[in-house]
Amino acid sequence: MRVIFLGRRRRPYMTYALILANVLVYLLTSLENSLVETSSAWIETLAYVPTLSTSPRQWYRLLSSMFTHADFFHIFFNMYFLYIFGREVEVRLGRSRYLLLYLLSGLAATAFHTAFTPVSGSLGLVIPTVGASGAISGILASHMFMFPGRRLAAWIFPLPPVVISSSYYLLLWFAMQVGYGYARFETGTAFFAHAGGFVAGISLLCLLLKRAGYHPPAEHGGLGAVPKVAMSLLVLALAGGAVYSFLAAGRLTGVYLFQLHTVRDGHSSEDQAVYTMFENETVSPSRGDPRVVFNRFVWSGLLQYRPSYTNPNFEISTTVVPPGASIELNLSVRGSIKYNSSEILESFEGKVLTDVLLTDPLGRLRGIERDVEYTVSISSEEVAGNVGRIVVSPLALLSAVTAVASFIITATRSDELVAREPHPSGWPVVPI
Repeated sequence: MRVIFLGRRRRPYMTYALILANVLVYLLTSLENSLVETSSAWIETLAYVPTLSTSPRQWYRLLSSMFTHADFFHIFFNMYFLYIFGREVEVRLGRSRYLLLYLLSGLAATAFHTAFTPVSGSLGLVIPTVGASGAISGILASHMFMFPGRRLAAWIFPLPPVVISSSYYLLLWFAMQVGYGYARFETGTAFFAHAGGFVAGISLLCLLLKRAGYHPPAEHGGLGAVPKVAMSLLVLALAGGAVYSFLAAGRLTGVYLFQLHTVRDGHSSEDQAVYTMFENETVSPSRGDPRVVFNRFVWSGLLQYRPSYTNPNFEISTTVVPPGASIELNLSVRGSIKYNSSEILESFEGKVLTDVLLTDPLGRLRGIERDVEYTVSISSEEVAGNVGRIVVSPLALLSAVTAVASFIITATRSDELVAREPHPSGWPVVPI
């Protein structure tokens, strides 16, 4: 009797190690918030911010942001998808190539996120981003191309559970990222980072399989005509957006970073805020006192005034109404004020006297504190400036090249990336 020794099935230890690393970072960064969400101090330290990437001292954020998550649900779903889809990809690629796929997909996701700033809005230049989803998107793309016929059991409440092939499920997911990105949905999700990681995963898979000496099985099913055409069109749509961003990157402007320092009853506090001139969008400070002061300048219209206006004895008394509220708050501003040639507040030194809304953690109004006085110092600078030319433009070109390469692979070589299923009947249904 002839015995064929198949050997032990390789364990996906790198997938487990990546999950462990992400979880350990989350435990460390969310401990002070009872593991519910990462503290703002850690976000400020570890998150990726495009405008900071001009300094080599800040490049560590490219890696640290990949292992940092905003809250419990953020890391839970990211790690769940990494566990479900990553194990098979690791077994096929090997640990070192799998780790390379993960890290390079994450870097590509960051590149796409930055490159598409002219499309998604210049506010993205200063908003911190965290999460492993860009890196995991590259894993998803690899799984889709290696196991296009894999059956996935999905239940999206309130719809009934369905069994769908990997190629169609991940195609739908990818289409949503591209569509939501171009629609500029305000959900706090970096859709173009997801799409970029996915597209990069296609090109990287082709390179890594070639280096591994991989040969596709003689008989296999590829993506199929419909998924292949749809994927090709979506990747081309990304390539077009990258080309547009490359051409428009040099015109990015109008993003102002405000530094605020406040003193109230001897207590000092500092924070930052952001204002986009053309989109009229703001990111208020996270800390209480600077947030109160900045909001008063926004609500009263003092963030924009007269071009090149300067007054060392500026004084105004008025009332402001918070958005979505019907309560008038008294406001008095006195001090030295200066505006730049674009009518944006450049500096302020003086006093702010105002009423303060008191709310509970759920945002419900609990009372009003009258006549609270702050000693205030505000300064601003335009931060888009050279970032468009130095950072966004080259990354947009890189993104366009990556998208074109992935389009060619999808259209002409996707069948070469399919892995042999271990059993003729296919693997069991995978729950997602």
